[in-house]
Amino acid sequence: MTQIKIAGILSSALLLILFIFLWIENGLISPFLYFIGFFLGTLLILNQEKKIILISFFAFYSFWGITVTLILVQDPSTDFYHTFDSITFYELSNIIGNTDNFSEFMANFNDISIKYSDTFGWNFFLGLNSYIANIIDDNNVYIHVIVNSFIGSVSILIIYVILLENFSKAIAIKWTVLLGFFSFIPIFTPTLVRDVIIALLFLIAYKVTLHKTRYWILKVILIAAITSLFRPESGIVILGFLILIFKRIQLWRIGVVVIGVIVLMPVLSQYYERLISTYEVYNRYSEELNNPSGLGTKLLSLPMGLRELAVVTFSQIQPFPTFGVLYNLSEKSSSPFRFYEVIVSLIHVILWSFIVFSLFRKEIRKLMPREFVLLLILTVFFLAGSIYTFSHRRAFPMYPSIYLLSIWCYYKLDSMRRRNIIFFSVFGIISLNIIYFLIK
Repeated sequence: MTQIKIAGILSSALLLILFIFLWIENGLISPFLYFIGFFLGTLLILNQEKKIILISFFAFYSFWGITVTLILVQDPSTDFYHTFDSITFYELSNIIGNTDNFSEFMANFNDISIKYSDTFGWNFFLGLNSYIANIIDDNNVYIHVIVNSFIGSVSILIIYVILLENFSKAIAIKWTVLLGFFSFIPIFTPTLVRDVIIALLFLIAYKVTLHKTRYWILKVILIAAITSLFRPESGIVILGFLILIFKRIQLWRIGVVVIGVIVLMPVLSQYYERLISTYEVYNRYSEELNNPSGLGTKLLSLPMGLRELAVVTFSQIQPFPTFGVLYNLSEKSSSPFRFYEVIVSLIHVILWSFIVFSLFRKEIRKLMPREFVLLLILTVFFLAGSIYTFSHRRAFPMYPSIYLLSIWCYYKLDSMRRRNIIFFSVFGIISLNIIYFLIK
């Protein structure tokens, strides 16, 4: 906990300097007020230990996000860090919330929602933040970074709580520190994308299914419905958590399964249609994005079955080549600041390696809790709808939950196997990069 406190205090001090700079240089006080609002809310709701974790990571993510944005995003209408969609979403926030009149705000929201009906909740979320910022001073990209940073820090807090329920406090803190600083959660907080909030909703749904509570079926359905407002496909996947609930309350009978399948048929049909649509869009997008002689294009040309496996694997070792995002400065998404992502991606591969190795060990596989088995199935299902992006972004909502499975697998392995997995994971990535540069 000491490391988290130190990081929180240091980040808060540096963040205060950034807030003063934004006020003096740009006349913006809304980022500071947003931060203070979330800060005070945390103080009122949580106990001391949870306050420290949430506020510390909130301060760190906010500092990191604003720093990156200040340096790389001179104009949020044309510049972006990591994700091109940030430009589109920032423009949407301007269109919807660029007013101090609530009636006009709702009219703008209704107009945009006709065009972007499948992101109804995200439109409102963006517009509302923009509307509030415009009342204070002006809509700006920094308030969106603050909001995303808070959402990311709540995800880390939930991970800590779940770890605390299954491991000792020392282990829970150790992994919270690792995942809090070196997972894809801090990577996506400076970006204006809906995946950060969807990841939080996935974690909440998973947390609800772990322990029997009152109305837990209704809670999962409600979370799925809320998620669908941000991305319909993700909401449909969350309904998969109901399988675990039915199993636990002894409703896992053939009749219930049959009825459930019949009831869910329209939903599954919708998911299938969206999956095919996503397949076609991403396939065209990938073909346009990749050089005809590039590795991505070659993977897409593989036979069906092998192609999906290759593309999913390739997406999980991104960025590749590993250091390409650092020196290819002709690309807007390339930057020395993405060195952070290089470290995170390597740790991500190691965490996946713990899971993959454990699946090949019968004695470990037999001990795997049902919720983790379900998580794996849902992850594969989720990845199936995002395999043509060649990026972590679409799959990111499942990552926080998958990290929990990786930690469980880690403690089922002896120290020798852990070291070997880490060594061969790093060696494998280095070897792939060398081979790539040799045959390029």
